[in-house]
Amino acid sequence: MLNGDRLIEFDSVLTDIIFDNWVKLLDELDIVNQVYLYTISKNLMPVDMRLSFMTELAEPLVEIVIAEKKYFPSLKPGSRGTSLKQCLDVLINQYGRIIFQKEMNSDYDYLLSTLVSSRVRIMHIKRDQPKERYFDGIESIRYMKKLSLLYRVVLFELLGIDEDIYRGRLENATKFIDTWNSRNRISD
Repeated sequence: MLNGDRLIEFDSVLTDIIFDNWVKLLDELDIVNQVYLYTISKNLMPVDMRLSFMTELAEPLVEIVIAEKKYFPSLKPGSRGTSLKQCLDVLINQYGRIIFQKEMNSDYDYLLSTLVSSRVRIMHIKRDQPKERYFDGIESIRYMKKLSLLYRVVLFELLGIDEDIYRGRLENATKFIDTWNSRNRISD
């Protein structure tokens, strides 16, 4: 990931209660956390594929947030009527306002639509792809990094870790991602 993207020093928040909550949350996350870890690891998977997997995590995260926090009661991820775009939207609005502030102040719907189109392009392989906009390699890196931050913020909330503990580091990591360009090396 990024240099200095550690949002929390674990020893400053780790308690018996947090640890017990983490063990329960890991069980509830099941394959979701494994996909997240594989997606952010150094592997040979192309970055656009990694972004697709990271984007896909929005649906199970919404399911877990609904179960644990009772937020978004009208959404039913995985069923007709609840789209991936809606899941991304509620997660970003609830947990990602710092991370996606730049996008929310410009063309937020473009971000959501392009994340979904990028995922569809990879996960629904067809010879003749629709001509919808999708993120290229550099943009895929940027949004994979942002979605990784979002994933962690959701987990922190579910674990009961106060945002004040990591807010400054989250703002710095977001600023780094927002100002990063292709001439700078970013570890992926």
